Amino acid sequence: MRKALVLCVMSGLLSAQAWSDVVIDDEALLISIELRCEELRGKGELHTVSELAKDCDGRRCELAFAPVVKEPLAPPLLRARLCRSTLVVGHYYECKDCHDFHFTASSGFAVGKAGVIATCYHLLEDDSGLPAACLVVADWAGNVWPVTSVLAADRAADVALLQCTATNLLPLPLRLDVCAGERIWCLSNPDHLFASFSEGLIARRYVVRSAAPGMAPLVDPEAAPVGHKKVVDQKARVLTFLQVTCEFAVGSSGGPVVDACGNLVGIAQSTTTVFADPETEPVETQMVVRSAVPSAALRALLK
Repeated sequence: MRKALVLCVMSGLLSAQAWSDVVIDDEALLISIELRCEELRGKGELHTVSELAKDCDGRRCELAFAPVVKEPLAPPLLRARLCRSTLVVGHYYECKDCHDFHFTASSGFAVGKAGVIATCYHLLEDDSGLPAACLVVADWAGNVWPVTSVLAADRAADVALLQCTATNLLPLPLRLDVCAGERIWCLSNPDHLFASFSEGLIARRYVVRSAAPGMAPLVDPEAAPVGHKKVVDQKARVLTFLQVTCEFAVGSSGGPVVDACGNLVGIAQSTTTVFADPETEPVETQMVVRSAVPSAALRALLK
């Protein structure tokens, strides 16, 4: 009865909510997504992360990105624009404790009208806490589409392009010439707080080697034989990432980071907490460092 009531509320509210400033009912949206995921699972239309991710790292595809926009938007209009392109990308899985199926949300956004979605690669990595998880895409109206394939992926850069069955999406344009000090905005789904909008700056651009922040390196120099560590270090990829000050958290992975015109400049990727002294009690948190994949990494997925 409760779920039926939620669906009734969803059909009346969330259809109008997608592009306007309507109060978001997080619980109703989550229930609606889970109900539609279960319908798709019953029809055998869902695909597991393991199935989708097999041999996808290094894959490239052909795609035409939307042209860069020149006219800036006021923040309310910018958020409304982002709501038309940003989506929920998440896992539908059977809980090991209660054996019910649940949905856990992350983020993504459209880069092609015909169901092409950009997000972080780490959503494709197996998680022992989410056994046989299936990957789906949802919108603010509670519509759900299965992810059918991985078009392109780069694990080290933590970026992937997914194909889902959605149609007539509004893709975000890419802008590659971003620099430190620019004002930016992010729309994402931190901890199931759907369509959270935040503002900040690009604090700096910085270098990482071998793998994206928070991800295990593909080659561990410490595991290399004696005498070979230097060779392994030289083979590590040098990658550029963005440190940003807009707010995001767990569940934001894959969310778009844009400039004032709505052009994509980065993808919300990870957070790292800086402590004054992690050995002392109570632990004193000094700041949270937020990293984003630059839009150039997404452009590099094309053939």
